[in-house]
Amino acid sequence: MSYLPRLALTLGDPAGVGPEVIVRALADRGLARQVRPVVVGDAEILKRAAQVCRVKLKIIPVTAAAPDWAAPGVVPVLAAAKAGKNVVPGRWTRHTGQASLAAVTAAVRLVLGGDADALVTAPICKEAWRAAGAHYPGHTELLAALCRSRAYAMMFVGGPFRLVLATIHEPLARVPRLLTAARIIETALIGARELKRRFGIERPKLAVAGLNPHAGEGGLFGREEIRVIGPAVKALARRRDLVATGPYPPDTLFAQAAGGAFDLIVCMYHDQGLIPFKLAALHSGVNVTAGLPLIRTSPDHGTAFALAGTGRALPGSMAAAIRTAAEMVLHNRAYNRQSAARRK
Repeated sequence: MSYLPRLALTLGDPAGVGPEVIVRALADRGLARQVRPVVVGDAEILKRAAQVCRVKLKIIPVTAAAPDWAAPGVVPVLAAAKAGKNVVPGRWTRHTGQASLAAVTAAVRLVLGGDADALVTAPICKEAWRAAGAHYPGHTELLAALCRSRAYAMMFVGGPFRLVLATIHEPLARVPRLLTAARIIETALIGARELKRRFGIERPKLAVAGLNPHAGEGGLFGREEIRVIGPAVKALARRRDLVATGPYPPDTLFAQAAGGAFDLIVCMYHDQGLIPFKLAALHSGVNVTAGLPLIRTSPDHGTAFALAGTGRALPGSMAAAIRTAAEMVLHNRAYNRQSAARRK
């Protein structure tokens, strides 16, 4: 029998759509047969979500990770913090923030302790985390702290694209000042390592986007390509373990990538990558935190409080996050076997 990846799924904010998209995704027997999931969170919240979504799942509270976690249709739930009896769909509170924060922390311990192979996180509410006393703006920063990782990057996988962001949630006016050759090189290398170890791409082809219209047009429309991005590409191109080219005009780069020309696009700022990405993969996109010692995926959407409690939230992105995490686990196992064989 082929190996079934063990996935720890966090419930997300209990007042959001996380519980609903989880139960709808795991109700797909085809997907459920590919993984062994355990949900970390409040079992009562998950049971309520199953009722709202009218899906048949056997939800079982457990007290510890076990090798026989689940058969298709059975979902074990490992308790973190109780969300409380008064959770109202669509209304976050300090208590929902505490519950989602505790779930992520507990799930990370599972993976780092070897009791799970990967982490899949449902959406959290940043305001609820703040109200709960958390000092992290989101999942990425908390995971980096828990894993003691200093070098990490946001990667997005979906449709024809894989991309990483050199800058993330920054005002556009700050992006030119934040871009350095070192920052672009580090982001590119983090993404390339993720592709090698966890996507099975031995020598990835990287395309580095320009910042300005027409990639600066030789300095007529901006000089960042000459001063910063070009030197970064030249440094990357000297490496033998990857292929790096650019900087490319952003308005044509994604069309080339959609045709399969590249394995990874290195984007200079958030919307440069996320607008075409969501156009191609709005309901199937996956957020991957690259560079961590653990595998982490997440659906590429938020808590969608307006839909919470209706059973209408689409599970496509959560299903894709589960499937991507499982594929990454299998690729990572193969990579580790090959690395061990080379060392002998």
